Amino acid sequence: MKTIQSPFKFLDPFTLADRDAFFGRDKEIEQLYDLVFKSPLLLIYGASGTGKTSLIQCGLASKFDGTDWLPLWIRRDVDINRAMDLSINHALPNPQNTEGGVTDKIQRLYQYYLRPVFLIFDQFEELFIFGTKPERDLFVENIKTILDNELPCNILIVIREEYLGQLYPFEKEIPELFDFRMRVEPMDSSHVKEVLDNSFSKFNISVELPKVDRFEQIIENVSRGKSGIELPYLQVYLDKLYKEDFERTYPNLSKTNDTEGWQKLTFTKKEIEDFGTIDNVLDKFLTEQQTEIQSLLSHKEPSLRLDTVRQLLDAFVSDEGTKRPIRYIRENDLIKLEAAEQNIFPKISAESLTFSLDALESSRLIRSDGKSMELAHDSLAALIDKRRTDEQRQRNDIKRQIRSMHQSFTRTNEYLTQKQITVFEDVLPDLNLEDELMQFFNNSQRFRAKESAEELELEKARRRRSNLIASLALIGFVIAIGVGIWAYQQRTDAILQRQKADLERDNAQKALEKYEIAQKAKEMTEFRITLQNVRGILKGGNCPPKDMQQKIKSVQEKYPSDTDLQSQITEILNQTNSNNCK
Repeated sequence: MKTIQSPFKFLDPFTLADRDAFFGRDKEIEQLYDLVFKSPLLLIYGASGTGKTSLIQCGLASKFDGTDWLPLWIRRDVDINRAMDLSINHALPNPQNTEGGVTDKIQRLYQYYLRPVFLIFDQFEELFIFGTKPERDLFVENIKTILDNELPCNILIVIREEYLGQLYPFEKEIPELFDFRMRVEPMDSSHVKEVLDNSFSKFNISVELPKVDRFEQIIENVSRGKSGIELPYLQVYLDKLYKEDFERTYPNLSKTNDTEGWQKLTFTKKEIEDFGTIDNVLDKFLTEQQTEIQSLLSHKEPSLRLDTVRQLLDAFVSDEGTKRPIRYIRENDLIKLEAAEQNIFPKISAESLTFSLDALESSRLIRSDGKSMELAHDSLAALIDKRRTDEQRQRNDIKRQIRSMHQSFTRTNEYLTQKQITVFEDVLPDLNLEDELMQFFNNSQRFRAKESAEELELEKARRRRSNLIASLALIGFVIAIGVGIWAYQQRTDAILQRQKADLERDNAQKALEKYEIAQKAKEMTEFRITLQNVRGILKGGNCPPKDMQQKIKSVQEKYPSDTDLQSQITEILNQTNSNNCK
């Protein structure tokens, strides 16, 4: 069987073993290496696909000798504080002796290895997507303790740019959080050409002349007209182009390289043209792998739904369209999911689940470290999210509404409305809400039920008063004579009608005011996130996108009398002008 091995990384990050093939990032590597010696806390951010992990895992690592640093890579997993503790415990010279707090353990690591400890929190946005407030509070406390004790320890926080604003609440406890930071930019075309030139030379690949035209042709297919190149897309594109060209060039060879190096290949103008754009490549690859695995699965268990593999892949994507790590263990060679994950996966046998997940890992759509598995890259998460049905999107929108109301509850003290509860409870079993969100939904139900009961009691009291007045009117009718009786009755009816009208008007006014307050609170919550993101972008010396600037101006015009809000907006606009943003 032919083993087509590509020299390109596909969706895998570069590691120290790839340092001889990690091109185009020399300037960023030097900048990062310089920054880690200036501050014990460094913030590294950028858009998905800019190569943040590879820059540290390969680029920065290549600058250190093995004895110069002790890097501990930390992903949130179940809880970021537990993950940090486990990572440190695993590195201890005696993993059985894990007594003491985090500062004591870091000091012991340094005394044993005689090199500074680097705590590298990768994909830190998971703390905001999946984490809880107590978990975040404890993390801030742990980081503050490490910094206050001036330990031989560097902390690197790696986060996607769109979640940067979520860090601002941490700044109160960690004032130096944003002092030293580095934005990893998308690679421009000149550096991509450098990557192509060096990579092709290293892997024995030539291109049809003129070479610069072929490079620009590849860049156009990968960038899709955008100014920056997403590096995972470039690696996927080159991986698939290489394999396709190898099969065409060497149909009788069983492997792609030998002891002397890689077989010679040539990419022609027509081959690159026929190969198509990255959208076609990645979408085609995902479809092919999904279809092939589904076919094998259906052959093993014909009763399964024909979209089982699609459902499995969908479970690896969060409501926000990002990767979702899935925890598991193996028992008797079968994959067993953690209890929290079982609800989001289709109900299939352990044998079929294990077969499918192993096949997805073999196809490089997911990867595993033996304890958890996830999609190979955020680019796949975005593609899977794009394929979701309208029904799935509606459920995800409901979850986002519940999560947003829950997060703002401490400020607004507002529960879900009765209308939201009525609409949401029909699909509640399919939402797989986290425990804290489910508790918030139940609390909202109880609050609205109590509110309805109180309104019912008020209505009963109103009716009792009406009955009493009617009885008095009847007594007056018996006692009074003629016109006096008629006049008294008319006057009583008029009073009742006026009271009823006044009450209805007051209730309507209160309902309107409550609705307006809720709407403004929701709008202000979303707008504060926008302000936080803009501040983060401006602090980095960059310009916020046009839609963000337009949203700020729109809110400025909408609430002219809100002096505090106007002051914040004026500050942002002044900073925008100072950055020469248009």
